[in-house]
Amino acid sequence: MANRGLLQAVGSWSVDACCAAHGNDCTTYPGHCYDRASSSDWLFGLWPGPPQRFEPTGADTGYQDVGADFWPMWGSGGSDLSIGDSWGAPGAGSHGHCNQGNTYRGTEGEVCGGNNNWGATAVEVWYPR
Repeated sequence: MANRGLLQAVGSWSVDACCAAHGNDCTTYPGHCYDRASSSDWLFGLWPGPPQRFEPTGADTGYQDVGADFWPMWGSGGSDLSIGDSWGAPGAGSHGHCNQGNTYRGTEGEVCGGNNNWGATAVEVWYPR
């Protein structure tokens, strides 16, 4: 399947790159960057059900939590979608969850099919050119 003009993300979760963006918070928790500038971010669910896009709610501006010791996390402190942490594979244990409705629209489990039930998980992230 063609990637339809998308490039694989490189360096998107670099704390330095996040801290360089105006409006982001790099002082609350050392070694982390809270991305408050990416208002055009959104989550995309492929399963269960048909593909669906989940836009920000507008109530919270903690779009991503960027840290060297975590897999990607969306929402304030990873509240909406967390892939995992450095202590395990993506989705392992209690660190693989989705609970939208805080920063991004949707309900618990809607974008990823549940919380803490993923098992082995492959992660691939894309961004538009």
